[in-house]
Amino acid sequence: MSKEAQDLEKKKHTHRVLKIFGIIASALVVIAVGGFLLLATHTQIVVGVLQKMSDNGKPLNSYEPLNEPYEGIKENGQFLISEINYGSDYPNSYLDIVYPNENLEENRPTLYFVL
Repeated sequence: MSKEAQDLEKKKHTHRVLKIFGIIASALVVIAVGGFLLLATHTQIVVGVLQKMSDNGKPLNSYEPLNEPYEGIKENGQFLISEINYGSDYPNSYLDIVYPNENLEENRPTLYFVL
């Protein structure tokens, strides 16, 4: 086989290897992007990740309060009573009450915020 034929065969082989490598790299990119889009748009996965990031090492569905109970004035001047247990049949049966100031006897409208 002549030198030119060997060079041509070598180029064909290199081209074939690069083509296979390009196909594999393209397939990996498509799989990675598809996986990212699936994870980013699947609400159950996203919510689970956010819950794990915010639970401070405590399980979210617990019969114990997430934080220590507190009763007093917050930095913004509001009066807070936290982690009040209102039931024992279900986990997370705790609520917080926030007043605009220390006067707990004044009649005020009530707002409910449920997570």
